[in-house]
Amino acid sequence: LISPAACRFPAGCGSMKEAAIMKKVIAAGHICLDITPVFSDQRGYTSVSEALVPGRLVRMDAPSVHTGGSVANTGLALKILGNDVTLLGKVGDDAFGGIIQNILKGYGAGGLIVDPHGSTSYSVVLAIPGIDRIFLHNPGANDTFSAADIPEEVLADAVLFHFGYPPLMRKMYENRGLELVSLFRRVHGLGIATSLDLAAATGACFVREVINGVYASDLGLWNNDAGSVVRHRSELGIRDKCRLLYNIYPESAVYLGGRDVAEIAKSTNFNCKPDAILVSGLTAGVATDNQILARVKAALPDTYVFCNTGCRPETIKDQLAIADGAIVGTTFKKDGKFDNFVDYERVVTFMEAARARRQ
Repeated sequence: LISPAACRFPAGCGSMKEAAIMKKVIAAGHICLDITPVFSDQRGYTSVSEALVPGRLVRMDAPSVHTGGSVANTGLALKILGNDVTLLGKVGDDAFGGIIQNILKGYGAGGLIVDPHGSTSYSVVLAIPGIDRIFLHNPGANDTFSAADIPEEVLADAVLFHFGYPPLMRKMYENRGLELVSLFRRVHGLGIATSLDLAAATGACFVREVINGVYASDLGLWNNDAGSVVRHRSELGIRDKCRLLYNIYPESAVYLGGRDVAEIAKSTNFNCKPDAILVSGLTAGVATDNQILARVKAALPDTYVFCNTGCRPETIKDQLAIADGAIVGTTFKKDGKFDNFVDYERVVTFMEAARARRQ
């Protein structure tokens, strides 16, 4: 989540991207070593018990060993894209910690904190062919990472501060997250833009986004990777807690493949197994076209389809006659304007109309 008030870029910077390349980006938080045993037999299994039987030796290929966690994943990606990135994570003074540091050095990165009394975090990733991955995770030194591990001089001249995986870091989630709040207040006070793995950090029960497909939009090309989103959710340990709502007809964008929206709905449902499908209008607050909504619902009679924009007291009856649910935001705001705060009376009015439809 970018904090707009904190985006104070140097004069002459036309965008955050330009500023980030000119200035320093900090990727802080969780880092670990991911160890993935590779199964020699790549046939698809139907259950874990079919592949792993107590007392049986299972022949494996050479393991895949690589860095994991937000510091490595996000930090190295930003560095590869040309940014000046500082990595802030904590490892133990042990073999796993040495492997992580050697991998980072290969990218010209480093500077991790070494805790002589802690152990390096690691995950054993059981990627059994045909079955979703299982993660055996030890948080290690991540549990002792605190705001004090980020000195003032490191924050100097930074324009973006990204923090990842607080739900997997004890100091950051204990005491109702006071350490994390203190850290972000401190960084925000320095005028640095901040970002955070928000859904996992707040315990949100769903995420709605353009997760798959390639779209041309007012903001440029959206080339989405649904697989990385699903894997990221699993890595955070929230696969069964956080639902993924796929926006297949997004605001201010068009699908590049030129396919019919009903076909997109069917293939998305088959390939991605979404928890729900969203259909949007032109922008936030603009009504979804009921004809398009009806076509998507007709294509997916057994899948939840939500109206994603423009739901108002006077339209919700017709919208819910087609859709299974609705995402509501702008209509709750004062005067029905996107930039305003929520108006309690508008919420009450809308919910009365929605309840009347349900009855």
